Amino acid sequence: MSTTETTARKGAVAALWTAGALFAALAVAKIALYGDFTSASGDGCRSERNPDWTAACEQFGPISWYGPYWLAVLAYAVFAALFAAAAVKASRDRPAARFAMAATILAIVLAVLPAVFDLGWRFAVATANEADTWVAEYVRDAEPFWYGPVETAALTLAAVAAILGTEWLRRITRLP
Repeated sequence: MSTTETTARKGAVAALWTAGALFAALAVAKIALYGDFTSASGDGCRSERNPDWTAACEQFGPISWYGPYWLAVLAYAVFAALFAAAAVKASRDRPAARFAMAATILAIVLAVLPAVFDLGWRFAVATANEADTWVAEYVRDAEPFWYGPVETAALTLAAVAAILGTEWLRRITRLP
């Protein structure tokens, strides 16, 4: 292996570790904010601002905002593990380009794009009745002002790091 390939492999491994660390940090941040999330959900459910005949948070109503929240946590944790596995494979001189490429594509499609375009919140509002829609909006407004931009920036950096790491691995192994 030439010096150029060794340097490129080290850069790819560092980029994949960076993507994995960013996804792990996002999962931890979501879990850390869960208390505030449930408090906002409870406050919204107890609110008097539900004028129609349906009460908020009946039966499975809260699943429309709890579901996307926990799916995001799960996706971030899974992609952190996948990028860590790709980095370990690449650091041991094993062929990891295809694995990293698959993880990158899945991460972008299943985690980055839904979060950047706020599809979880859109799902929560679209699937809820009128009272639950208000609660979903209340929960959304209770989110710390800094979290949305930080999440978007971290996901963008993770996607860029994953793409760079995958591209460097692809060039080393000369995949089409």
